[in-house]
Amino acid sequence: MNELNICCVNVQGLQNNLKRRDVFDRLREKYSIICLIDTHFDKSREHLYTAEWGYKAYFSSFSSQSRGVCILFKNNFEFNIHNIYKDHDGNLLLLDIEIEKNRISFGVVYGPNKDNPSFYTNLKNSVSKMGNQHIILVGDWNMLLDPELDGKNYKNINNPNARQKVLQLITELDLYDIFRCENNEKQLYTWKRKISSGLIQMGRLDFFLISESLLSYSKKVSIHPAYRSDHNLISLSLVFNKPRKN
Repeated sequence: MNELNICCVNVQGLQNNLKRRDVFDRLREKYSIICLIDTHFDKSREHLYTAEWGYKAYFSSFSSQSRGVCILFKNNFEFNIHNIYKDHDGNLLLLDIEIEKNRISFGVVYGPNKDNPSFYTNLKNSVSKMGNQHIILVGDWNMLLDPELDGKNYKNINNPNARQKVLQLITELDLYDIFRCENNEKQLYTWKRKISSGLIQMGRLDFFLISESLLSYSKKVSIHPAYRSDHNLISLSLVFNKPRKN
């Protein structure tokens, strides 16, 4: 495997058969690991979604009306899943995965809309329990890491207590916002909505956090145009077999 391409997008529900198949077809063209958020998948139909996808899929579903996350894999690279952790609310799915002899704690996160710091305490504890040096956490976090750089036309800092827990998690697990590492103070956003005539609220709510041990493997992180959602797709390319920087 020369390059591992990972993407993540809030899809705003995939219960509709046509939309789901369209999104599946579009994403499988380019990405090897696809993280979907706000899937609205019915737990009883997960085996059908897996069959429709055509390869391995892992879910943390809630209901056909709200929340839910999943991770879809293409069969173009080898991997092994050692452990799986999921919550009961469709907000978190964490895999202990091995790729190219690298054990990675790989999690997809749908940050609660309410200010819920305990969710991130649970996330930190679950990641720590896996004990892997390599960590990748990605998702729609429903918060701004840096309100000045990552938001526009916000009156208040959203989910302030949860945000403090995420900043603490970043410090304690030695994680990096890879987009900010590569783009310094560049202002790009992953979500927007019109709040009044001529005024649009925008935020970089979707982002990757990766461990320091993976920084040298990172090739490119990108924000792509939205497709059938009000959230942009984000992607990360990793190359595991290139020489690591000292």
